[in-house]
Amino acid sequence: MTQNTKIFLGLVSGFIVGFSISKLMIHARKEEVENEGKYEVPKKKTVNLKTEDQAPEIIQEEPIQTKGSDDFPLGLGSEGDRVKRLQIFLMRNLGWVRQPDGRFDLITQRRADKFFKVKTISQKLYQQFMLDEMVHDQRLKQAK
Repeated sequence: MTQNTKIFLGLVSGFIVGFSISKLMIHARKEEVENEGKYEVPKKKTVNLKTEDQAPEIIQEEPIQTKGSDDFPLGLGSEGDRVKRLQIFLMRNLGWVRQPDGRFDLITQRRADKFFKVKTISQKLYQQFMLDEMVHDQRLKQAK
């Protein structure tokens, strides 16, 4: 196959792909125009409370630890090196969505809940997974 034939085939295939994409875009825009004005706004549900006795019960959450606290159990609001080590552990085992920063926030809580199946990290759990150890030491101890 000559160089000119290759160039010609490349141009023809590029034209076909471009033409197909433009047809899809025109079709999608045509559907948008046809469906314009057909969208109905969903109705909001309202709750009518007649007396105070019918008021919904407020669910109490666990108290959030004070900022800067690095004491066990590690939970929402905890900050420090232990939390950062936990985030690094979760990053290695589950992947992480951002740089570990040492703050136990909702993302950290969701990741811990997914891996450990708990919302707070106790000292026993922290030591069980050797989070105070360096990564190399963790692997050596797990191999034994």
